[in-house]
Amino acid sequence: MEKINKPKPIKLLAFKVENPELGKSHSDIVDNLSNVLNDSKLNDRIMQLNIDDPQKEEDLISNYDIRSSKFIFLTLLRIASAEGMPNITDNLLEKNKITITDLDQISIPGATKIYRGHHYYATDGYHIVTNMPINRKITTFQTYINWILKDTREDNLYEFTPLTIEPPETKFSEVKSINVSGTSLPLTTEEMKTNENVTKRFHLNEVAKKYAKAFVEKYVKDTKGVKDILKNNIVSADLLIKFAKKKNITKEDYQRCMGAILKPLEIGDENVSFVTKAGQRIKVHNFMRQKVVEIETTDSKNISEPQLSEEMERFLKELKEQ
Repeated sequence: MEKINKPKPIKLLAFKVENPELGKSHSDIVDNLSNVLNDSKLNDRIMQLNIDDPQKEEDLISNYDIRSSKFIFLTLLRIASAEGMPNITDNLLEKNKITITDLDQISIPGATKIYRGHHYYATDGYHIVTNMPINRKITTFQTYINWILKDTREDNLYEFTPLTIEPPETKFSEVKSINVSGTSLPLTTEEMKTNENVTKRFHLNEVAKKYAKAFVEKYVKDTKGVKDILKNNIVSADLLIKFAKKKNITKEDYQRCMGAILKPLEIGDENVSFVTKAGQRIKVHNFMRQKVVEIETTDSKNISEPQLSEEMERFLKELKEQ
């Protein structure tokens, strides 16, 4: 009897493509991406994250499917320099595309890159849908797109904002504040001197921890007691951000505001929650527009990319019609 593989549930997240040109109904991201991808090799599309990184981690669009100027489906890889773990050779990087199945079957001496992981994205120029996990940020993809299209987008920067919905248990207008619960992981003395890195990463949890530690050091006079408290992670702190009360705000205005708030946050961070006027705490990811789809898997446990592409296209049409 033929073995039937169980479909795999895939969670899709939705984002809005902010259109910088008001005279157009949608952005030109699909056209620009199509032109750049068709005219480039894999090696041309490698973006190095940091020149001083010893692992030489890089992002790369490895595969794509273009359907006219209305839809594009693509795979974004994270790769690194190879150290005795052959995956991707320089010869392969001279190609225009390479599939995940191709990568799984490669074991060639002389490889210079390691394949570390990938996510799928699709866009119709109005929205972006992706299977990236909720503990990732859309800014990774946004940065890559602005980098690869730097010669075609002129002085415009593409912005991708989380698409939000009202959770069943509350309305946007009932949200009063954001609460960030701080755990007591130790901070170094250097981190206490400056909050520059904290500000850049918008890691509110770190801000809460920093002020908790500063409070203990200032008001607990027993030096040994301070060291014991900080060493054993006894202290924690919460950071509360309140929203100003505004009248006559539409649901669409709330959605845009919530999307802007969600963008720099780690959506899957269990320490961050929205607080309603009734005191109810709702996790951030509950405000994200998302959809779970069932995707066929192969014997090697890979998902069917054509089926995922089809479901992403269907989701994009649903978003456009709403």
